[in-house]
Amino acid sequence: MPAKKKLQIHFVQIKILNNSHLELIMNKLLILLIAIVFVACDKENTVTINTNISDPEVPQLLIMNEVEMIFDTISDFNGTPFVLPVGEKPSILKVQFGRLADYIYISPGAEITINKERGSRVFNIENSNDAEQKLLAEFDKQMDIASAKYSLNEIANGSEEDFEHALSLKYEEVNKLLAEHQDASQDLISWLEARIIANKIESKVYYPDYYEYIKKEEPVISADFYKTENDLDLSRKELFYFDDMKSAALSLLGRGVNFEDYEDFTEYYAARYKVIDERVENPEIAEILKFGIINDKINYAGGIQGFEDQINEYLKIAKDPNKKIAIENQVAKWAHLKKGAVAPDFTALTRDGEEVKLSDLKGKHVYIDVWATWCGPCLAEIPSLKSMEEKYHGQNLEFVSVSIDKESDREKWKNFVMEKDLKGIQIMTNEAWQAKMTTDYNISGIPRFIMIDENGALVSADAPRPSNTVSFTKMVDGLLN
Repeated sequence: MPAKKKLQIHFVQIKILNNSHLELIMNKLLILLIAIVFVACDKENTVTINTNISDPEVPQLLIMNEVEMIFDTISDFNGTPFVLPVGEKPSILKVQFGRLADYIYISPGAEITINKERGSRVFNIENSNDAEQKLLAEFDKQMDIASAKYSLNEIANGSEEDFEHALSLKYEEVNKLLAEHQDASQDLISWLEARIIANKIESKVYYPDYYEYIKKEEPVISADFYKTENDLDLSRKELFYFDDMKSAALSLLGRGVNFEDYEDFTEYYAARYKVIDERVENPEIAEILKFGIINDKINYAGGIQGFEDQINEYLKIAKDPNKKIAIENQVAKWAHLKKGAVAPDFTALTRDGEEVKLSDLKGKHVYIDVWATWCGPCLAEIPSLKSMEEKYHGQNLEFVSVSIDKESDREKWKNFVMEKDLKGIQIMTNEAWQAKMTTDYNISGIPRFIMIDENGALVSADAPRPSNTVSFTKMVDGLLN
C-alpha cells in the first residue's frame, strides 16, 4: 500500500465578503490551495518506486535504510507506483531479495524503477538521479574487481611496504572513477571516498593474521601502520548506509580484542560489545554496531547463553523496532537451548550403518563435536580432541563426533575416520545441513561443540573447543567432580 501522505496546512486569514457567490469562489480557492500544498509537500518528502519484475521467483523486495530506520516491502508488481516517505536530504536505500542486493541513491522527489529479469543476477535500476546511480553502480563493480584481484590471500604475504604498495594499486581505479565524476553529488562522492578508507582500514586490520597464516611468522609492523584509522569518522552516520562500512567499523573496533586473551567466545564478544560503548559516541551508530555483535554472537558462537545481559541492555535502549524484533525472534529461537534444558534427541549412523541415538547415552556426560571432512578449522581441532579423549579415558564421559558431510561423501568420511584413527563414537547424519540435529541445535557454522550432562540436560549448546584446554578442562572437571 502507498505510504500515508503527510499534510502540512498553512492557516491563512481570509476576509469573506458578504456575498454568497464570492464566498463560494474563495472556499474553492482555499481547497485548491490546500491541495497544492498537500501535493507539493508530499512530493518533496517521498520517492516513487516503480517495479518491472519479470522474475516469478521474486515474490517481494525489501527496501531499507538502517540509519533513518526505513524498512518496507514491495510485493505488488502490477505497475502501481510505490510511494515511500524519506528524509529531506539525499541518502541511500538498499533493495534486497535474498542474497541479491543493490544500493539506490535517493533524493526527495526521486523517480526510481527497479528492473529484474528471470535468470538475471543483478537488479537494473533506473533513477532520475542518473549520474549518481551510475556512479554508485560502477563504484561497487570496480570495488568488487579490485577486491578479487588484490585479495588478502594474494597481497598479505609480503612486507609492510609491499602490502601498502599493493593497497595503493588496489584503489587506483576507484579513485580515478571518483575524480572523473565530479559532476555527481558531492555528498555521494564523500561517502564513497569514506568507503575506500574503510576498506583500506579493514585490510590493514587483517593483514597481520593473514601474513602469519601464510608465512608462519609474525610480520614486522611500524608504529605508523594504523594511522589511517584516524581518517575514518565513526560519527558520520550517513556512512552506515553501506554494509561494508559496518563491517569495517566492527573490524576496526575489534582490533586489539584478541580471542586468545579470553576463555571463550562469550567473553570475547562481550569485550567487543564493550568497546562500542567506549569508542562510539553516536547512539544511532552504536545501536547498528551492537546489533551486528549480538547477531554474530547468537548465530556463530552458540546462541544467547552468557550474553543475556548485553541482549537485555540492547533491547532497552534500541530505537529501531525492526532490530528489536529481530533480536527478540533470535532469543525465542534459542530458548530451548538454554543451560539446563533437555538436549534435543537425534539419531545418526555409524560406519557400519548402525543407529546411535543421543538418548541411548543417558547416564554419561556427552561431549559432541559437529564437524565435516571438508572443514579446515574442524580438522585443526582433531589433535586436541584426541588429547582430551586420552586424558579422560575410562571416566564417565563419552566423546561423540557427528559428521555433517553430504550423503554422497559417506565413503570419504568412512575412509577419513579410519586413516586418522579417530576415537570415540563416530557417526554421520544423512541430511548434512538439513539434518534434524543441525536445525534443532541451530547450527549455522562448524566446528560446533556441545556439552550434555549425564541426565540429558544441556550444559552448553556452544561448549569450549578442545584446543581451549583451560576452559574445556574447567567444564569437564566440574561435571565429573
